Amino acid sequence: MTEQTLAEFTPDMLQLKRRYSARRDLLWRAWTEPERIKQWLSSSEWVLEKIALDLRAGGDYHFFFRSPEGKTSEVFGKYETVEAPSLLVFTWFVTGECGDVANTRVCVEFIERADGTEMRLRHERFASRTDRNNHLTGWLECMDRFVDLPASMMAQGAG
Repeated sequence: MTEQTLAEFTPDMLQLKRRYSARRDLLWRAWTEPERIKQWLSSSEWVLEKIALDLRAGGDYHFFFRSPEGKTSEVFGKYETVEAPSLLVFTWFVTGECGDVANTRVCVEFIERADGTEMRLRHERFASRTDRNNHLTGWLECMDRFVDLPASMMAQGAG
């Protein structure tokens, strides 16, 4: 069971909240394990082909995407805060054929609830409303893909 995603935004920030019936540790693992990240960050338009993670405060991450047409895009940054299983904060830079977005910041909180976990995502420091709106669309799609991910993890014995 999940609730509809709630969205709030300002010109340079978006914030999304959604409840999932999954345990907090499973959502955390979905954000921090490369094979899990590929399951929800890939889309029909952009497949996440390569991931490098140094999951610690000050550690780098790098995602390499390719479209079916062969276009490429990269997302990279540094982890500012890594507090398992409750909080991830990291910078977010995008470069490539889907456009460039520099020096934004993402904060993801996992809050335990009696019936599962509330995930809160805040993405801030956008230079334009267009960048914010593009990311709003992308994050909403990602949050939809989370609905079935914890169940598949449980079925694979990840719990």
